[in-house]
Amino acid sequence: MPPMPAFYIAEHTALDLLNSVCAPAGSEIDWLEDGDALVSWMVGAGMFEAQVGEEIVSSIPSDELDSAAEHARMLREDFRRVTDILESSMEETVSSDDLAFLNRWLEVPLAGRPFIPKDGSGFTRAPLCVPQTGDQLVRLLVDRIADYLCDTDLAQLRQCEGPTCTLYFRDTTKNRSRRWCSMAVCGNRAKAARFRKQKSQSSQD
Repeated sequence: MPPMPAFYIAEHTALDLLNSVCAPAGSEIDWLEDGDALVSWMVGAGMFEAQVGEEIVSSIPSDELDSAAEHARMLREDFRRVTDILESSMEETVSSDDLAFLNRWLEVPLAGRPFIPKDGSGFTRAPLCVPQTGDQLVRLLVDRIADYLCDTDLAQLRQCEGPTCTLYFRDTTKNRSRRWCSMAVCGNRAKAARFRKQKSQSSQD
């Protein structure tokens, strides 16, 4: 299993998926390295409860889970190509071919979540059915990507301004002022770098 917890800082699961591989300390960490890691990451992302994750690991063969993790890594990089286009320019440059990977996976059947009454007032959706196959796990990730592309403001897409950081996030601040994946990580590094630069300049004066 990966040596440190994954980053869930993007404000959308689809972008957290992109961030499931990075090099926070210089060496690359992939939180989808195998089937167990994939399920653990999905639990951490809030896609299902830990108990459901345990059921998945015990019911789906390990080689099938490992295959799902491989497909998830491929999906991640296919989606990264789309977000790279979106982040570089908000013009309509993403083609149908760029989205073909999504449409292929949307053909995988997945039990729906019917609407049900909620305490006599309003409605909710039934709990997620436990995925029965590795392909259904990947399909859940595809659904999150589809939700992101269809239901969010794509102009909010940002990449951290840290010089070596690769993490994406949604900038939901009112004045679009978020610059860092996390103030505790890249934000503090930037402050420290500015302080060192100012100290060096003052010593030369």
